[in-house]
Amino acid sequence: MDRDNTAIELANEALARGRKCINQPQGIRSAIMLPLVRQGRLEEARHAFVHGYRKHRNEPGVCWSIANYLEFCARTGNEARGLEILNRHLRCLDEPDSPAGEMWFSVDAALLLRRMQTIGQRELKITRPAYGDRSEAVLTAAELRVVLENRATALAAQFDARNRNTSVSEQVAAELVVEPVIDRLVLVRGVSQS
Repeated sequence: MDRDNTAIELANEALARGRKCINQPQGIRSAIMLPLVRQGRLEEARHAFVHGYRKHRNEPGVCWSIANYLEFCARTGNEARGLEILNRHLRCLDEPDSPAGEMWFSVDAALLLRRMQTIGQRELKITRPAYGDRSEAVLTAAELRVVLENRATALAAQFDARNRNTSVSEQVAAELVVEPVIDRLVLVRGVSQS
């Protein structure tokens, strides 16, 4: 819990400075959503999700932040909302903003799809849009999960080869199997979440 408190404290200090750019302050907010949930600060976590995603949803080059929203949904009982976000942003993988963004998007999308399977949505169909030489494909949640896990582990291995350790692969492996933090956090009451 000390790490969560430290993360929240540092985020609040950065937000208090008031500097803004295309990815801030919503990028900071997306990074502290789960620490806020773990600290029982559910209203703040809800606010960070709703307002952060509203800002990020139409911005290019935010794969890593979108990954945070996918993980948040997977770990707060909002798998259906996470699936909407995944469907909207699946193209992030076709033109990722960075190898790290691509890796974490793949990890957290795979985590979300694992949760979909856990809650009985194994055969759920997801359309992967055509890109370059790849044709449009309709995959089950289980099939797309395997594709994304393989992509994430391959990218992690490249980072590890560069870094001459296994740190990134270990982080990816751990993230792929994390469990929910809370059974259900209602995100928006009576308002469209698009």
